[in-house]
Amino acid sequence: MKKTVNRPGVRLYTESFGNASNPPVLLIAGAMAPALWWNDRFCRSLADEEYYVLRFDNRDIGRSTHFPQNAPGITEALWKGLMGNPMYQDFRRGAPEFLKVWRYLHGSVELDEHAADDYTKALYETETIGPAWNHTNIQQGIRDILTELEKLEIPILFIHGNEDYLAADPENVRRLAEYLPNAECCMLPGVGHMFFNDELWDTIQERVTGNFNKVG
Repeated sequence: MKKTVNRPGVRLYTESFGNASNPPVLLIAGAMAPALWWNDRFCRSLADEEYYVLRFDNRDIGRSTHFPQNAPGITEALWKGLMGNPMYQDFRRGAPEFLKVWRYLHGSVELDEHAADDYTKALYETETIGPAWNHTNIQQGIRDILTELEKLEIPILFIHGNEDYLAADPENVRRLAEYLPNAECCMLPGVGHMFFNDELWDTIQERVTGNFNKVG
């Protein structure tokens, strides 16, 4: 079910799957990624496991409110330098350039080009790239939450590709899981930062629901 939540000065676009009376699962996409990063198949599979699944577009992305971009000159230059993507406004010209980026971020595991194209097309339908950089800029002010993580008494599961170096070094994620009580790390071989692969999503679902069962 699609729903827009309105609050003073901001609008958040949300989608839900399954029965609202089931245990809730809130899926939060990472920086510069819309709700559909958690693909439909994965969300419906969790709903079939009798969970109530919710995903949403963070502010500045997708169908939620976009605020003016912070420091546009710097972030635009950074985007072009890192991604090498000309960001063509036309999907037919832009899709091949995005596919180059997705391949770079995907790791060595097989990439489903149709899934990647569907994701790119959805970005073109809703997105202006500039405001999404607010997600990256705001992370500079995030405090260290290690102390809070240590106090959690529920099972923590880190899922990370061993070829994903964009967000954090895989070895650091492994060490964090070893340090924290009640934590474990699922390191996915050959996997990068993007998941355009159905078998990979099946593995993630299996590990996620297994962790949920520990909570119950």
